[in-house]
Amino acid sequence: WIEWALHGKEHFLVIVNKVYKELMILGLISFLLFCSEQGPLLDDLDHSWIISFEFAHILIFFVGVSFCLFSIIICVLVSRGRRSWDAYERYDIEELMGYFAGKKHRALKFLSGFTPKGQAVQFRLLKHVFIRSHKLPPEFHFQEYVHNVMLNNVDQVLDVEWTSWLAVALFTLAGALLNQLYEWQDDHDSSEESTHYYSSTSTEESTHHRW
Repeated sequence: WIEWALHGKEHFLVIVNKVYKELMILGLISFLLFCSEQGPLLDDLDHSWIISFEFAHILIFFVGVSFCLFSIIICVLVSRGRRSWDAYERYDIEELMGYFAGKKHRALKFLSGFTPKGQAVQFRLLKHVFIRSHKLPPEFHFQEYVHNVMLNNVDQVLDVEWTSWLAVALFTLAGALLNQLYEWQDDHDSSEESTHYYSSTSTEESTHHRW
């Protein structure tokens, strides 16, 4: 259904395929973790390692959900930006000049930059500077160019490198080691308290026998 809805929008289809790929990797890792938890591998491991496996499972789930939400938000923002730029092109130059000419106070001129007409003026100025700097024809479709550039940047942002998966694995391993260290410290403190208690008890008993 998603591919049918995005038919003809090649950049968005590329983004969807990247989301599919990353979710497939996350699903494979999650499946391997599940098999490890159900198999005999964890029977010989400490309880802290089992907790680390569970933490990794939950972390992968939230990474997948966050990745999907991030992709959807970016696509929505890019689409809204394209519609806004097309609307800015429909404004008449004389109308925009008259709008700013009516703002006598400097503060009002500054605040008018956040209105739709103010943003339209900024966009038209940016387009004019870009076309003039690159010596392009006046009929150059600047909004389509910016839209394609943003989509290409989105493709690069959503391209998860192998270093990211390595970082997730290292964080999971670090969590397991810290868990193990805390449990070892608790066991060490408990053994010291028990030793101190037994030594105190034996000292009191020996003193009592002497009397």
